[in-house]
Amino acid sequence: MAAIFSLRTARLAGCLLGVALATAVVLESRPASGGQAVGADVSFYANQTGELATSPPGPARFLTRSVFRPGESAAGRFRVTNQTGTPESLHLAAMPSAHSLDRLLDVKLSSGGRTLAAGELGSLSRPSRGVLTLAPGESATVSVAASIPSTAEDRIAAALVDVSINFSLGGAS
Repeated sequence: MAAIFSLRTARLAGCLLGVALATAVVLESRPASGGQAVGADVSFYANQTGELATSPPGPARFLTRSVFRPGESAAGRFRVTNQTGTPESLHLAAMPSAHSLDRLLDVKLSSGGRTLAAGELGSLSRPSRGVLTLAPGESATVSVAASIPSTAEDRIAAALVDVSINFSLGGAS
């Protein structure tokens, strides 16, 4: 009889231990929720014009992040070439396809170590104050850095934004 009692006790203890371990595994492997789980889907491309060639040519993307989470950053670059016979001054603008990240995505456009434009995505829809001047046939590399502050949390969840880099031209002085 004592053997049956200790066998039942051992089975009960084993069952409780198994349930406790299974619960711990489930709680530890829970998927993230909200913006941490989904993140934002963000891509950038440069709009080619008749006067300017870009590489890669738009709408091919030079920067894509399918799961962009708070606290992360990404960078990409493209080349722009003046195809005209005159020097051109380029002002850049970043135009989003949707406005869900206008105040959450920080963007910096630079070339040759100079910042052409920087700020929240929504503030870059106007032509930049910074100017990139290209002689006829000259090319330059434009770098784009994007980041989402760690404080954005769930506000970026499932945002889908394509950002077009557009150019405004003016004769070089």
